[in-house]
Amino acid sequence: MSGRTWIISPTGEVFPGSYRGQMVRGGPLVAIVLAEVAPAVDQDGEPMWDWLYTLTLDGEDRDPWDTLGLMGEPCTEAEVAYIEATRAHDRMHGTPMANARKKVDLLNDKPRLF
Repeated sequence: MSGRTWIISPTGEVFPGSYRGQMVRGGPLVAIVLAEVAPAVDQDGEPMWDWLYTLTLDGEDRDPWDTLGLMGEPCTEAEVAYIEATRAHDRMHGTPMANARKKVDLLNDKPRLF
């Protein structure tokens, strides 16, 4: 992956958007979506809290502040949908790319036949 950029920097700076990345080197691509949630306002028009962020990593909701140092390559919403559909297929059929936390080994990890 050549165009990687910070999603959440080690200093806590956030860059909302859609990304593709890997959880481990040599692992399958996963979709990463970091979205901003606008604060609610009270009766006086003052925000009730600072900006909130939601993080979806490989289809799972995560706490963005537990993933400091997260990097990825910017991508479109269509690419995110494709990656999520591919990951769902991999998990359903038990392919070698089903585990995002494990390096893909096509020689030793045989797929299930039936």
